[in-house]
Amino acid sequence: MNLIYWLYWPFAWVMKGCLFVSGQYYLIALLFFAIAMKVVLIPFAIKQQKTQIETAKFAPKERAIRKKYAGRTDKATQQKMMTEIQEAKQDAGVSLTAGCLPLVVQLVLVFILYAIVRAPITYSFNYSSTEMYDLYSKSIELIQEYKDAANKDDANYAQYISELTEYQKKLGGATEDTDETVTNKVYHIDPKYSADSLPANYEYDLAKLLKDKDTLQKIADKYEITLSKTSFDNVIDEEYGKRLPNFAFIGDTSLLDTPNISTFNWLLIIPLLVFATQFFSTKLSRKYGVVLLDANGKPVGGSLFMELGLPLISTIFCFNFSAAIGVYWVWQTLIMALQTVLLAKFMPLPKFSEEEYEAAERELKAKTKKKKRITIEVDEDDESFRDYQVVDGDKGASGEGNNGKYTYTEKVDLLAGDDTDGGSDDNDGEML
Repeated sequence: MNLIYWLYWPFAWVMKGCLFVSGQYYLIALLFFAIAMKVVLIPFAIKQQKTQIETAKFAPKERAIRKKYAGRTDKATQQKMMTEIQEAKQDAGVSLTAGCLPLVVQLVLVFILYAIVRAPITYSFNYSSTEMYDLYSKSIELIQEYKDAANKDDANYAQYISELTEYQKKLGGATEDTDETVTNKVYHIDPKYSADSLPANYEYDLAKLLKDKDTLQKIADKYEITLSKTSFDNVIDEEYGKRLPNFAFIGDTSLLDTPNISTFNWLLIIPLLVFATQFFSTKLSRKYGVVLLDANGKPVGGSLFMELGLPLISTIFCFNFSAAIGVYWVWQTLIMALQTVLLAKFMPLPKFSEEEYEAAERELKAKTKKKKRITIEVDEDDESFRDYQVVDGDKGASGEGNNGKYTYTEKVDLLAGDDTDGGSDDNDGEML
């Protein structure tokens, strides 16, 4: 066993338990598996909810700061606004990175869980590494026999050979034949693979051959190929297929198959469910999550891409993976939506009235400095700037001189009025 297996094995045993509880029915086992993983991640979900609560408490101050810069969309002003928001969060004790660790942990687990779901044999059953290698090797050779038995004069012969060749490649097949004019090249398992290194990402394709002995015959029937024989030497022991779970979906469809828009069957429901559940979940997250408001009190962030684009991308992916992956996404999204509602109920985010938002604006104005510091750099060799006339220089500024004149060597610091309300300040023009 390699290192990756030992990293995955605790989750693999969870999957085995889910299969046992579901009566080896893979559709239900995926639901139990998704529930189990959400239970494991509850502490991280609670931590994220606490972070959202702290962020929500800061909402009035953030809206006040955004209102301060309302109407100014240049890059420099926007950067200044974001800097002020970040500094205000730090002063208020709102952590800027508290939610990062839970997200990183969950991201790592997502990759692990995805790998386990994509390898329904390795991480669900106690096949030895030697058995797995033999199954891959024998499957490639069995496909080769179906290729060799095809009638070359049939109209769809080339397409038939092409599909079976792709099947062999997925299972780790390779050929030494470099002649591009040869249509039916002979494939065997690639020498780079061993019992401890196999193309596990395509275990659904291997499971098809183990679970349904007529898989290759169905491909021949699809292309109307005439086979020269009905029995083959590399028949895989049916016992291996019996040890696999029930991958049935609805009717005669299987979770091992990939949804195909050109083939109208029940599997097409899965991409639609993936889109619907993810779209619904996004709406729910926005409803119960932190919503930042701009200067006009309208939500900041969120876009058509987030609401439609991401679910649409997941839907497109469903047409490139076995249906079981899409089913797992549906279960996971529904459970996440339920988790969002429950956390919002037991750990609700604070709500603020318009009066509280206005109070935060008044507080920010009261703290806003009415002055800004201006630095005038002077060349020390330029005699014309050695004596600098300052208006109202007798207002307590330090330095030497009389009648409002002060001598400076390198720079002069002045304070200019910066009343955001358009008024004046008693300290305008005061010398430091």
